Amino acid sequence: MRYLNILLLLGFVCSVCCSINSGPFYAVLQNLQQEIQTNAIQQIINQFIDFLTQTLNPSRFQFTHLIEQVQSFLPQMGEALLYQIRNLISSYLISTTLNGSSHRITDEVDHLLDTFQEQIHNFLINSMNLLFPNSSGRDFLSIFQSFGINIDSILDSLKPKIINFITQIADSLDIFSGRNNLLDYIITTFGLGGVWSTIQSLGSQVVIQFTNIAAQLLFAGQQIWSLAQDVFNQLKEDLLNHAEDSVILVADAIAQLNQLLSISGK
Repeated sequence: MRYLNILLLLGFVCSVCCSINSGPFYAVLQNLQQEIQTNAIQQIINQFIDFLTQTLNPSRFQFTHLIEQVQSFLPQMGEALLYQIRNLISSYLISTTLNGSSHRITDEVDHLLDTFQEQIHNFLINSMNLLFPNSSGRDFLSIFQSFGINIDSILDSLKPKIINFITQIADSLDIFSGRNNLLDYIITTFGLGGVWSTIQSLGSQVVIQFTNIAAQLLFAGQQIWSLAQDVFNQLKEDLLNHAEDSVILVADAIAQLNQLLSISGK
């Protein structure tokens, strides 16, 4: 475990300065992040700033601090949206893999974007309330729309890109074939074939945990991917030499992998 902690520290530091991708869909996730931040969040920021400068007299209203808040907080909301999308995709892949049928991902994306839109509306309205404390949120929404702040259409343009992102992953894994390709991918990639029967013999809950890990590793960067390889290599060696301790060895490996993935998700 001490060795893992050292690897975690080194891996986290390296991941900050190294952008080389390793997870098979890490680059695709980065592209989606760019879409969210550049084509959605930044558009909303620009439209809101234009609205302020066109409608408010700078000599009467000091809104520099408000603009700074918007420029700081909205990108954070974009990062939170990306994290939710990643979790939604992982959940979708896991559900489809384990249950053999997919839930309605389009409806879930709609709900996610509707919630995100409401959060942005509330944030902008609360920001304006600092300047006009006696006005209502409904008034501000009408004013936003009249001045071309169209959050609805901006987020609507994101939806097909998110759906395409999900479809691309599902198609690449041939997730609808009826085989557990999510696990097959991890077993093959990390060379677990020789010990998989031992792991599988520990029960369905262990298989589910490995499926969860597999779904998250799809989006891992180079350092997390490399550290996961170290964990899997050690697990293979331990199981081949000490199969009688498989319960403890597999549980420890799962704990280490979840610890790695908790870092990659932050």
